[in-house]
Amino acid sequence: MIGLVDCNNFYVSCESVFNHKLNGRPVGIMSNNDGCIIARSEELKALGIEMGTPAHQVRHLVERGEIVLHSSNYELYGDMSQRVQGILEQETAGVEPYSIDEMFVRMDGFEPEALLEHAKSLHRKIRRGTGIPVCVSALPLPTPSPSWPTASLRSTPATPACASFTQGATKPGICCSKLR
Repeated sequence: MIGLVDCNNFYVSCESVFNHKLNGRPVGIMSNNDGCIIARSEELKALGIEMGTPAHQVRHLVERGEIVLHSSNYELYGDMSQRVQGILEQETAGVEPYSIDEMFVRMDGFEPEALLEHAKSLHRKIRRGTGIPVCVSALPLPTPSPSWPTASLRSTPATPACASFTQGATKPGICCSKLR
């Protein structure tokens, strides 16, 4: 069984760990030289501000205090990614980083119910150990396939979600997101 651990709104989540005033606010992280928005909180997405929006187009919202924009801090993001990876290395049979905020993990030998509990446990340990919310998905194939479920599970802090789903009789999968 292969799992994917995806850190939610990673750059914004990293900034929020060290600045709790950002929690629940519309936050954007800007590119090098603060040219455009490269990461967004759920609240910023809800305002319709798109990825790649030039920062100068939303300066009026910053000036009115309606949104917060932060310069990117790649050293922080790299450190937080390593922290997440360290927890996964302790809790799984193997970790293969895919990107700074996504990692494949080995999740072999679990029955479906035990796999769901393991995914929940990974979520809680990462959240407790780093402050970063993650989505943990597990599917039986090592690479994506068109037969995998395409529905995405989204949750908000008010409605944490964890769901199990099945695509055909032999393709169980799970996704946990923003559990408490």
